[in-house]
Amino acid sequence: MDRPTLRAIEDHLIAALRLAEKADIGLAIYLINVILMDVRDRLSGKIKEN
Repeated sequence: MDRPTLRAIEDHLIAALRLAEKADIGLAIYLINVILMDVRDRLSGKIKEN
Protein backbone atom coordinates (compact mmCIF):
# COMPACT_ATOMS: atom_id res chain seq x y z
CA MET A 1 0.00 0.00 0.00
CA ASP A 2 1.14 3.52 -0.60
CA ARG A 3 1.80 5.97 2.21
CA PRO A 4 -1.32 8.15 1.68
CA THR A 5 -3.53 5.06 1.92
CA LEU A 6 -1.77 3.91 5.09
CA ARG A 7 -2.13 7.40 6.59
CA ALA A 8 -5.86 7.40 5.82
CA ILE A 9 -6.22 3.96 7.41
CA GLU A 10 -4.28 5.18 10.45
CA ASP A 11 -6.58 8.21 10.81
CA HIS A 12 -9.70 6.05 10.61
CA LEU A 13 -8.31 3.58 13.14
CA ILE A 14 -7.55 6.40 15.56
CA ALA A 15 -11.13 7.66 15.22
CA ALA A 16 -12.50 4.14 15.74
CA LEU A 17 -10.26 3.70 18.77
CA ARG A 18 -11.62 6.89 20.34
CA LEU A 19 -15.19 5.69 19.82
CA ALA A 20 -14.39 2.27 21.30
CA GLU A 21 -12.76 3.92 24.31
CA LYS A 22 -15.81 6.14 24.86
CA ALA A 23 -18.09 3.11 24.65
CA ASP A 24 -15.68 1.14 26.87
CA ILE A 25 -15.56 -1.85 24.51
CA GLY A 26 -12.43 -3.69 25.62
CA LEU A 27 -12.13 -6.23 22.80
CA ALA A 28 -12.59 -3.57 20.13
CA ILE A 29 -9.96 -1.37 21.81
CA TYR A 30 -7.49 -4.26 21.83
CA LEU A 31 -8.11 -5.27 18.21
CA ILE A 32 -7.93 -1.70 16.90
CA ASN A 33 -4.66 -1.17 18.78
CA VAL A 34 -3.15 -4.32 17.24
CA ILE A 35 -4.13 -3.24 13.73
CA LEU A 36 -2.95 0.33 14.40
CA MET A 37 0.47 -0.97 15.50
CA ASP A 38 0.72 -2.95 12.25
CA VAL A 39 -0.15 0.11 10.14
CA ARG A 40 2.39 2.23 12.01
CA ASP A 41 5.06 -0.45 11.54
CA ARG A 42 4.34 -0.44 7.81
CA LEU A 43 4.59 3.36 7.73
CA SER A 44 7.93 3.30 9.54
CA GLY A 45 9.32 0.62 7.23
CA LYS A 46 9.58 -2.12 9.86
CA ILE A 47 7.22 -4.30 7.80
CA LYS A 48 7.87 -4.57 4.07
CA GLU A 49 5.15 -5.21 1.51
CA ASN A 50 5.41 -8.44 -0.50
